[in-house]
Amino acid sequence: MRDRFRNVLRKASSFVSAFEFTSGVVFVVTLSCVLSIVTHYFNISGHALSLESSVVLNGHVHKLLTYCFYHKDVGHLFLSVAVLVVFCSGLEKGVGTVRFLHLLLFLVTSIGLLHVLLELLLFSPSTRSSVSGLIPVSLAMLGMVTISSRMRKAFLLGFTVPTAALPWLLMLIVYFFIPNNVFLCNVLAVITGQMYGMKWFSVLQMSESKACVFEKMVPFRLLKKITCVNFVPASAGERKKILHTM
Repeated sequence: MRDRFRNVLRKASSFVSAFEFTSGVVFVVTLSCVLSIVTHYFNISGHALSLESSVVLNGHVHKLLTYCFYHKDVGHLFLSVAVLVVFCSGLEKGVGTVRFLHLLLFLVTSIGLLHVLLELLLFSPSTRSSVSGLIPVSLAMLGMVTISSRMRKAFLLGFTVPTAALPWLLMLIVYFFIPNNVFLCNVLAVITGQMYGMKWFSVLQMSESKACVFEKMVPFRLLKKITCVNFVPASAGERKKILHTM
């Protein structure tokens, strides 16, 4: 019995060590957890943070950002974090922590604004939805990566699928099996991510030189000092050196 328990612990530790946690992902997950705890402890209504048509009608522009980090319950938070870690950690290792966070903020606000405007045009007030969680931006990042990938095949749940179809298949899985998600928002997320990957927003992309400048500022200097996670530099040369040691 003891040997079996030790084997389980050994397998669990090797599974956890296989994941190299990066600063950007850890920051996003931590912020989501803190916001969930604060809203639950102080009984803050979800309407104050989730994405609704009031963004345009009442000028609540803060919701274009806060909806990403707000989750309705622990299960919603856990599933959103799982999708982000599994499908988006590699992106941060490819572009660096600074550009990863910049990309996340850009996609979050773009998806939110498109969703609100389309709902105002297409749906009546009684049928409009409330969006929250990290899943839309995770789908957008996956769409961005797959549309520009040279790989023709990818793996999803043990099956080989076309790389370009991966975000769409994941979107359907999310829609049918994960509660508290909005189909229209997820569709817009994948489309926005693919448009970004095809350089439609190249003017708004952060260059490597600008990211290197931002790395020297206070928020990112603090992230660098956290020893238990890996801060991925913006410079391609430094990034290769660090990734070889990870």
